[in-house]
Amino acid sequence: MDGGDMDRDRDRVRLLSNRIERSELKPGDHIYTWRIAYSYAHHGIYVGDNKVIHFTTAPEGGARTKFLPSRFHPASAYCQACAEIKRQHESPANGGSAKETGIRDSSHGAAVCISCLDCFVRNRGHLYLYAYEVSTKFFLGKMHGTCTMARADPPEKVLHRAFYLLKHGYGKYNLFKHNCEDFSIYCKTELVIQSYIAGLSNQIQGRISHAMYMAADNGIMSHIMSEIDRYKSDIGVRKDATRMPVEMLIKAYEQKSACAP
Repeated sequence: MDGGDMDRDRDRVRLLSNRIERSELKPGDHIYTWRIAYSYAHHGIYVGDNKVIHFTTAPEGGARTKFLPSRFHPASAYCQACAEIKRQHESPANGGSAKETGIRDSSHGAAVCISCLDCFVRNRGHLYLYAYEVSTKFFLGKMHGTCTMARADPPEKVLHRAFYLLKHGYGKYNLFKHNCEDFSIYCKTELVIQSYIAGLSNQIQGRISHAMYMAADNGIMSHIMSEIDRYKSDIGVRKDATRMPVEMLIKAYEQKSACAP
């Protein structure tokens, strides 16, 4: 990413809020929306034309599909915008197929899917921009799961990874170490953790660490130790983080799946 792009991203993120308007979105942006009274956030990659690619579990009562049904209703209940997205991606003119609805190697209901912004935010949430290459001071001043010290790649590389994973899947969903934030961070950075090809997210890890230290009831020391752990777990400073092209990542998942009992 060149200096102009980085300046643009820094200007769009503020210390008190990462909220962004739809008119400000750029293809390749890592966005998120808060759910259930700010208890957790759902993440994805904005790919332009009011569309988001994200990693999620299958809607209740619905099959795995790369097209997200409206507000997580059963797979037949697409909103008008998502129905049009589905039609376009299944069009033979775009290399698609009407039979192409499942995601290869996305077991246990997990799927990389594409949906409209309204369904991504469930028609009532706000959008927020995930910040990259932030300073240590900025990082520690923000909530878990809203920024990283890692450097983001140019938008065209981010979009390539997102669409490649839309076609090939992103493996098995795991709330603690292989979730929607991990998916989005990988698309932005191409970074994986060497030991298990997953676990880039500090959203869940940071909150668990914070809860454990708070339970110890050591006052300010608990908070300090929690923030130290959060800093050390960030993908931007981890020593075991390495770049892995998306094609190699898919092969690694296939090999891992083949070896599974």
